[in-house]
Amino acid sequence: MIHSASVLRRDSNAVSPQPSARAGEIAAQQKLGHQYYQGSGVAQDYVLAAHWFQMAAAQGLAGAQFNLGLMYYQGRGLPLDYVQAAAWYQLAAEQGHTDAQINLASMYSNGEGVAQYDAEAARLCTLAADSGNVGAQFNIGLIYANGKGVVKDQIKAHMWLSIAIASGFKRAIEKRDYIALNMTNDEIEQAQRLALEWQVERL
Repeated sequence: MIHSASVLRRDSNAVSPQPSARAGEIAAQQKLGHQYYQGSGVAQDYVLAAHWFQMAAAQGLAGAQFNLGLMYYQGRGLPLDYVQAAAWYQLAAEQGHTDAQINLASMYSNGEGVAQYDAEAARLCTLAADSGNVGAQFNIGLIYANGKGVVKDQIKAHMWLSIAIASGFKRAIEKRDYIALNMTNDEIEQAQRLALEWQVERL
């Protein structure tokens, strides 16, 4: 199962964005959506949160599109609707929003709101992993380990899990060590070298 993002991005600024949001300012609409979602400075109201996210999403803000996808997926403030969730995740994913990419990958993996398609799930996880999303790095490591949507490759699995571990994803340690039990020393060294090269290229 693909590990997915399940928390809206927070905004710690306490200044009320309502006047700017009503004037159509996209960042203020997103912020006001967060405030209603979290009950920060206002009464918590998922319906109003969804309204303001919809206003920002309609103007193309990837973060708001992701938030709408999550709210449709959870049925929180909006009717539970996997098709709508996938559609909003898709819009955000196309703009490079990595949490949207891994959540959409999870939906493709499970056939939720979209046709089940392991190769597309793997593609989306790879995009997010290459952009530095640690959850996606863990996911693509497991995908290569299991050969689900890709050709099974223990070296790439070990590489991606090592990258996830270096990024602080401790859950990947047990998985990587288990995979290593069936690898030669040369294969492990190759995986470690590839992981290091990937990290150096992004310094």
